[in-house]
Amino acid sequence: MLRFFSKMRYKFAAENRVGKYLSYAIGEILLVVIGILIALQVNNWNEERKQHVAFKRTLEALRQDLNYNIYLANSDIIDAYNKDSIITMALNNKITRDMYRENPDFRNAINSRYFYPVQDNLSAALSFENHIPNRYMSIVPQLKLLSAQFDRWQDSYSISFETVINYNDWLTDRFSWYSRNDSLAVESNIDYLLNDPVYLNKLSFFRNNYLNNTIWNVTILRSLSAGILAKLEQIEKSEKESDINALFDQLRLKPYNHISDTTGFTTDQQVQFRTGSLIYNATNQTITVFRIIDFRRNYPRTLNPGDFYTPITNGGDLVEVVYENQDSQFYQTVIDGYLLIE
Repeated sequence: MLRFFSKMRYKFAAENRVGKYLSYAIGEILLVVIGILIALQVNNWNEERKQHVAFKRTLEALRQDLNYNIYLANSDIIDAYNKDSIITMALNNKITRDMYRENPDFRNAINSRYFYPVQDNLSAALSFENHIPNRYMSIVPQLKLLSAQFDRWQDSYSISFETVINYNDWLTDRFSWYSRNDSLAVESNIDYLLNDPVYLNKLSFFRNNYLNNTIWNVTILRSLSAGILAKLEQIEKSEKESDINALFDQLRLKPYNHISDTTGFTTDQQVQFRTGSLIYNATNQTITVFRIIDFRRNYPRTLNPGDFYTPITNGGDLVEVVYENQDSQFYQTVIDGYLLIE
């Protein structure tokens, strides 16, 4: 084809037919440009396909990370519930000498655990933002929220860890029994726990730093991760195939309790520190969620289909779900809880 245009160009040039020459020259240029554009488009299609394949591979790795992080978070949260129980008992003078003697955990309430969440594939998934298939675009805001939550958790843990280090340094400088583990040291330790009023102040301070901040951030991490897994379940499976309740049960989350009659309802606070749960809208309509405080609606949150959020709760609170037709349902929150609105 190009040789044909070349011969025609020479022929018209030789015959001094400039108009015809220019027309064929322009046609030849356009043909080349079109060929380049087609080649570029094909290359873009191939590159986009490669990006989509790479994203799906990263998404599968991210799904495994989220499950793993939830497993780790559950372990830390269970430990936090035990600490909360011990601290509550100590602050109310409910721990006896024998209880301190028989259970070392009672003597070591002020300490923090560090769980090691995996974040690499979350960062990798967000790096695909400009190449994510359209069906997955709705999870991008939640992935960004999760990334920001990791930073908040790390900041809160650093503060809690410093609190524990300072407390241990204070014990080391003040009490000779702290570095020993013989029976006399244990008894001296128990005397301190039972009689030193400063210890109770330090318990309260620790609860606020570790349980009410670090562990709260861990519960938010867990809820966000569970919400993203549920959203992926909805995106990738049909309504008949997806079973989000089974997914949440596998993650060791517990459903809110449905309340048919709120007459005389009283809040049954299950832990003494704030936690984050999960409310997920799996319906095809927009809903509004209220926290009920003193039988009044507070903190309204509008959820579009497929949206979710992580409300603060101590367990035992009351929430109301209002549908587009103004029908409503009431639920009592639980620790490790979720509400799937279907």
